[in-house]
Amino acid sequence: MRVKGTNVTRIRRKKMIKLAKGYRGQRHINFKVAKQQVWKSYLYAYRDRKNVKRDYRKLWIARINAASRMNGISYSQLMHGLKVAGIDLNRKMLAELAVSDFATFSKLAETAKKQVSAPTRKAATLDTDIKIERIEKGAAKPVVLEPGKSTKTQEVAVAEKPTTASTVAEIKAYLDSESIKYPSSAKKADLLALVK
Repeated sequence: MRVKGTNVTRIRRKKMIKLAKGYRGQRHINFKVAKQQVWKSYLYAYRDRKNVKRDYRKLWIARINAASRMNGISYSQLMHGLKVAGIDLNRKMLAELAVSDFATFSKLAETAKKQVSAPTRKAATLDTDIKIERIEKGAAKPVVLEPGKSTKTQEVAVAEKPTTASTVAEIKAYLDSESIKYPSSAKKADLLALVK
């Protein structure tokens, strides 16, 4: 007579049925159906461990946005203002402050408002005391350009003749300085041929 069930088989099946506890219908009774449902449940659990992080982030952003608008500033301006102010609080902590300690959150919002409304810093301009040296085409010495003074001479730096070790950008810069036309989609070998 053929033996269909041994201790090992029964233990394996009972283990799977135990994992399927609480499922509806045959899914917690029948081994074959229970096994399929347990596998599917593992897939759902894996997927949702990733999704729960997204969902909580959305929840925190919604809470921060609501609290920041109560203080007269939008979420994006609040986050930018805090970043400029150097306050490194993550969204989880900001949302917790918005719910449990609104006074502290209001102070943070005021700080962010001040940073957002403050004038932005201007980039450095050439009106400062910077001197620029440029090598003129055919000149033996570099010409010093001072701010406020304009020279009508050609301000093109003389580059060395490119070799195979040069990059495509360097070769193109050399060709531009020599006023040699080339197709924009040209390969490195084609550009080197134009140099020679």
